[in-house]
Amino acid sequence: MQVKNCAKSLGLMPSYRSHAHSGLFEITCQLEGSCTLTANGKNFAVKQGDVIILPPGILHSGDGGGGLFRDMYMQCSGGEFTDVHVVHDTDGAILSLMEMIYRVTTERGENYHAIADSLLEAICAYLTKYVSKKIRYEFVDRFRNLLYENLSNAEFDVTAEIEKSGYSKDHFRRCFKEETGATPSEYLTALRINRAKKLLSSTPRQSVELIAEGCGYSDSFYFSRVFKKSAGLSPTEYRKSKVLT
Repeated sequence: MQVKNCAKSLGLMPSYRSHAHSGLFEITCQLEGSCTLTANGKNFAVKQGDVIILPPGILHSGDGGGGLFRDMYMQCSGGEFTDVHVVHDTDGAILSLMEMIYRVTTERGENYHAIADSLLEAICAYLTKYVSKKIRYEFVDRFRNLLYENLSNAEFDVTAEIEKSGYSKDHFRRCFKEETGATPSEYLTALRINRAKKLLSSTPRQSVELIAEGCGYSDSFYFSRVFKKSAGLSPTEYRKSKVLT
Protein backbone atom coordinates (compact mmCIF):
# COMPACT_ATOMS: atom_id res chain seq x y z
CA MET A 1 0.00 0.00 0.00
CA GLN A 2 1.09 3.56 -0.68
CA VAL A 3 -0.02 6.76 1.05
CA LYS A 4 -1.59 9.19 -1.41
CA ASN A 5 -3.03 11.79 0.94
CA CYS A 6 -3.31 12.47 4.69
CA ALA A 7 -5.35 15.33 6.16
CA LYS A 8 -7.26 16.51 9.24
CA SER A 9 -10.68 18.12 9.44
CA LEU A 10 -10.20 21.87 9.67
CA GLY A 11 -12.66 22.10 12.55
CA LEU A 12 -15.63 20.42 14.20
CA MET A 13 -18.38 19.51 11.77
CA PRO A 14 -22.01 18.35 12.12
CA SER A 15 -21.94 15.99 9.13
CA TYR A 16 -20.38 15.26 5.75
CA ARG A 17 -22.15 14.53 2.48
CA SER A 18 -22.39 11.17 0.77
CA HIS A 19 -19.40 10.45 -1.47
CA ALA A 20 -17.02 7.69 -2.59
CA HIS A 21 -13.31 7.40 -3.42
CA SER A 22 -12.54 5.80 -6.76
CA GLY A 23 -9.57 3.45 -6.58
CA LEU A 24 -8.43 4.54 -3.11
CA PHE A 25 -8.81 3.06 0.35
CA GLU A 26 -9.61 5.49 3.15
CA ILE A 27 -8.64 5.03 6.80
CA THR A 28 -10.21 7.53 9.19
CA CYS A 29 -9.45 8.15 12.88
CA GLN A 30 -12.22 9.77 14.93
CA LEU A 31 -10.44 12.54 16.87
CA GLU A 32 -13.40 14.10 18.67
CA GLY A 33 -17.10 13.50 19.09
CA SER A 34 -19.26 10.73 17.72
CA CYS A 35 -21.25 10.20 14.55
CA THR A 36 -23.23 7.68 12.56
CA LEU A 37 -21.39 6.41 9.49
CA THR A 38 -23.70 5.25 6.71
CA ALA A 39 -21.91 2.98 4.24
CA ASN A 40 -23.11 0.18 1.99
CA GLY A 41 -26.63 0.77 3.26
CA LYS A 42 -25.63 0.07 6.88
CA ASN A 43 -25.24 2.38 9.88
CA PHE A 44 -22.15 2.21 12.10
CA ALA A 45 -21.76 4.00 15.43
CA VAL A 46 -18.41 5.80 15.49
CA LYS A 47 -16.97 7.41 18.61
CA GLN A 48 -13.71 9.07 19.61
CA GLY A 49 -10.85 6.58 19.27
CA ASP A 50 -12.54 4.52 16.56
CA VAL A 51 -10.98 3.82 13.16
CA ILE A 52 -13.00 3.43 9.96
CA ILE A 53 -11.77 1.29 7.06
CA LEU A 54 -13.42 2.10 3.72
CA PRO A 55 -12.56 0.11 0.58
CA PRO A 56 -12.58 1.96 -2.78
CA GLY A 57 -15.89 2.94 -4.33
CA ILE A 58 -17.99 2.67 -1.15
CA LEU A 59 -20.61 5.42 -0.98
CA HIS A 60 -20.54 6.80 2.57
CA SER A 61 -21.67 9.76 4.69
CA GLY A 62 -21.43 10.88 8.32
CA ASP A 63 -23.96 12.50 10.66
CA GLY A 64 -23.22 13.78 14.16
CA GLY A 65 -26.88 13.51 15.19
CA GLY A 66 -26.97 17.10 16.44
CA GLY A 67 -23.43 17.01 17.85
CA LEU A 68 -20.11 17.90 16.29
CA PHE A 69 -17.13 15.73 15.46
CA ARG A 70 -13.66 15.89 13.92
CA ASP A 71 -11.49 13.30 12.24
CA MET A 72 -8.20 12.63 10.48
CA TYR A 73 -8.21 10.64 7.28
CA MET A 74 -5.70 9.01 4.99
CA GLN A 75 -6.19 7.77 1.45
CA CYS A 76 -3.98 5.07 0.01
CA SER A 77 -3.65 2.69 -2.91
CA GLY A 78 -3.65 -1.07 -2.57
CA GLY A 79 -5.04 -2.87 0.44
CA GLU A 80 -6.65 -6.21 1.23
CA PHE A 81 -9.80 -5.16 3.10
CA THR A 82 -12.98 -5.84 1.13
CA ASP A 83 -15.62 -4.69 3.63
CA VAL A 84 -16.35 -1.61 5.70
CA HIS A 85 -15.05 -1.97 9.26
CA VAL A 86 -15.19 0.20 12.38
CA VAL A 87 -12.64 -0.87 15.01
CA HIS A 88 -11.44 0.70 18.24
CA ASP A 89 -7.85 1.96 18.49
CA THR A 90 -7.43 0.42 21.93
CA ASP A 91 -3.99 1.80 22.80
CA GLY A 92 -3.92 4.81 20.46
CA ALA A 93 -1.20 3.28 18.30
CA ILE A 94 -3.01 3.82 15.00
CA LEU A 95 -3.62 7.49 15.77
CA SER A 96 0.04 7.97 16.74
CA LEU A 97 1.20 6.36 13.50
CA MET A 98 -1.22 8.42 11.43
CA GLU A 99 -0.07 11.61 13.15
CA MET A 100 3.48 10.71 12.10
CA ILE A 101 2.34 10.14 8.51
CA TYR A 102 0.52 13.47 8.55
CA ARG A 103 3.67 15.21 9.78
CA VAL A 104 6.09 13.65 7.29
CA THR A 105 3.76 14.15 4.32
CA THR A 106 3.16 17.76 5.33
CA GLU A 107 6.85 18.56 5.87
CA ARG A 108 7.92 16.55 2.78
CA GLY A 109 11.46 15.92 3.96
CA GLU A 110 13.93 13.50 2.44
CA ASN A 111 12.48 10.06 1.67
CA TYR A 112 9.09 11.08 3.09
CA HIS A 113 7.19 8.76 0.73
CA ALA A 114 9.14 5.70 1.91
CA ILE A 115 8.73 6.70 5.56
CA ALA A 116 4.98 7.23 5.17
CA ASP A 117 4.52 3.88 3.42
CA SER A 118 6.46 2.06 6.14
CA LEU A 119 4.26 3.63 8.81
CA LEU A 120 1.21 2.61 6.79
CA GLU A 121 2.37 -1.01 6.89
CA ALA A 122 2.36 -0.84 10.68
CA ILE A 123 -1.15 0.65 10.66
CA CYS A 124 -2.38 -2.17 8.42
CA ALA A 125 -0.93 -4.75 10.81
CA TYR A 126 -2.90 -3.19 13.68
CA LEU A 127 -6.06 -3.02 11.56
CA THR A 128 -5.75 -6.68 10.57
CA LYS A 129 -5.48 -7.62 14.24
CA TYR A 130 -8.52 -5.54 15.20
CA VAL A 131 -10.62 -6.70 12.25
CA SER A 132 -9.84 -10.34 13.06
CA LYS A 133 -10.89 -9.73 16.64
CA LYS A 134 -13.98 -7.91 15.43
CA ILE A 135 -15.06 -10.95 13.46
CA ARG A 136 -14.83 -13.03 16.65
CA TYR A 137 -17.11 -10.58 18.47
CA GLU A 138 -19.69 -9.46 15.92
CA PHE A 139 -22.25 -9.25 18.73
CA VAL A 140 -20.15 -6.45 20.23
CA ASP A 141 -20.56 -4.37 17.08
CA ARG A 142 -24.30 -4.99 17.08
CA PHE A 143 -24.51 -3.95 20.73
CA ARG A 144 -22.44 -0.80 20.11
CA ASN A 145 -24.96 0.24 17.48
CA LEU A 146 -27.82 -0.55 19.85
CA LEU A 147 -26.25 1.68 22.51
CA TYR A 148 -25.84 4.51 20.03
CA GLU A 149 -29.47 4.17 18.93
CA ASN A 150 -30.61 4.47 22.55
CA LEU A 151 -28.56 7.48 23.63
CA SER A 152 -31.69 9.49 24.42
CA ASN A 153 -33.73 6.58 25.79
CA ALA A 154 -33.81 6.93 29.57
CA GLU A 155 -35.67 3.59 29.84
CA PHE A 156 -32.93 1.63 28.09
CA ASP A 157 -31.69 -1.17 30.37
CA VAL A 158 -28.17 -2.35 29.50
CA THR A 159 -28.33 -5.48 31.66
CA ALA A 160 -31.72 -6.52 30.26
CA GLU A 161 -30.44 -6.13 26.70
CA ILE A 162 -27.32 -8.19 27.46
CA GLU A 163 -29.55 -10.97 28.82
CA LYS A 164 -31.40 -11.04 25.48
CA SER A 165 -28.12 -11.74 23.65
CA GLY A 166 -27.95 -15.36 24.75
CA TYR A 167 -24.46 -14.92 26.25
CA SER A 168 -23.63 -14.91 29.94
CA LYS A 169 -23.33 -11.41 31.37
CA ASP A 170 -19.71 -11.90 32.45
CA HIS A 171 -18.64 -13.26 29.06
CA PHE A 172 -20.49 -10.51 27.22
CA ARG A 173 -18.96 -7.73 29.32
CA ARG A 174 -15.48 -9.25 29.05
CA CYS A 175 -15.66 -9.44 25.24
CA PHE A 176 -17.16 -5.96 25.01
CA LYS A 177 -14.41 -4.46 27.15
CA GLU A 178 -11.72 -6.30 25.20
CA GLU A 179 -13.11 -4.83 21.98
CA THR A 180 -13.87 -1.26 23.12
CA GLY A 181 -11.83 -0.66 26.27
CA ALA A 182 -14.98 -0.10 28.34
CA THR A 183 -17.91 -2.05 29.78
CA PRO A 184 -21.28 -1.59 28.00
CA SER A 185 -22.50 0.76 30.73
CA GLU A 186 -19.28 2.79 30.67
CA TYR A 187 -19.44 2.96 26.88
CA LEU A 188 -23.04 4.24 26.91
CA THR A 189 -22.22 6.81 29.58
CA ALA A 190 -19.24 8.08 27.55
CA LEU A 191 -21.41 8.43 24.44
CA ARG A 192 -24.09 10.31 26.38
CA ILE A 193 -21.66 12.65 28.12
CA ASN A 194 -19.89 13.35 24.85
CA ARG A 195 -23.20 14.29 23.23
CA ALA A 196 -24.05 16.47 26.24
CA LYS A 197 -20.75 18.34 25.85
CA LYS A 198 -21.54 19.10 22.22
CA LEU A 199 -25.06 20.27 23.04
CA LEU A 200 -23.88 22.44 25.93
CA SER A 201 -21.37 24.10 23.59
CA SER A 202 -23.58 24.45 20.52
CA THR A 203 -26.99 25.28 22.06
CA PRO A 204 -26.36 27.99 24.68
CA ARG A 205 -30.07 28.74 25.13
CA GLN A 206 -31.15 25.16 25.75
CA SER A 207 -31.68 24.29 29.40
CA VAL A 208 -29.55 21.71 31.18
CA GLU A 209 -32.76 19.80 31.94
CA LEU A 210 -33.63 19.45 28.24
CA ILE A 211 -30.06 18.47 27.36
CA ALA A 212 -30.10 15.84 30.11
CA GLU A 213 -33.35 14.45 28.72
CA GLY A 214 -31.96 14.39 25.19
CA CYS A 215 -28.97 12.42 26.44
CA GLY A 216 -30.99 9.73 28.19
CA TYR A 217 -31.21 11.16 31.73
CA SER A 218 -34.69 11.73 33.15
CA ASP A 219 -33.18 13.12 36.39
CA SER A 220 -31.18 16.31 35.68
CA PHE A 221 -29.55 16.23 39.13
CA TYR A 222 -28.22 12.72 38.51
CA PHE A 223 -27.10 13.82 35.05
CA SER A 224 -25.15 16.70 36.61
CA ARG A 225 -23.38 14.33 39.02
CA VAL A 226 -22.43 11.92 36.22
CA PHE A 227 -21.32 14.79 33.98
CA LYS A 228 -19.12 16.35 36.67
CA LYS A 229 -17.53 13.00 37.49
CA SER A 230 -16.61 12.60 33.81
CA ALA A 231 -15.74 16.16 32.79
CA GLY A 232 -14.51 17.60 36.10
CA LEU A 233 -17.02 20.46 35.77
CA SER A 234 -20.76 20.75 36.22
CA PRO A 235 -22.79 21.16 33.01
CA THR A 236 -23.23 24.88 33.71
CA GLU A 237 -19.52 25.35 34.45
CA TYR A 238 -18.61 23.43 31.30
CA ARG A 239 -20.89 25.61 29.18
CA LYS A 240 -19.41 28.79 30.66
CA SER A 241 -15.87 27.56 30.00
CA LYS A 242 -16.72 27.03 26.33
CA VAL A 243 -18.30 30.47 26.04
CA LEU A 244 -15.19 32.08 27.54
CA THR A 245 -12.88 30.27 25.12
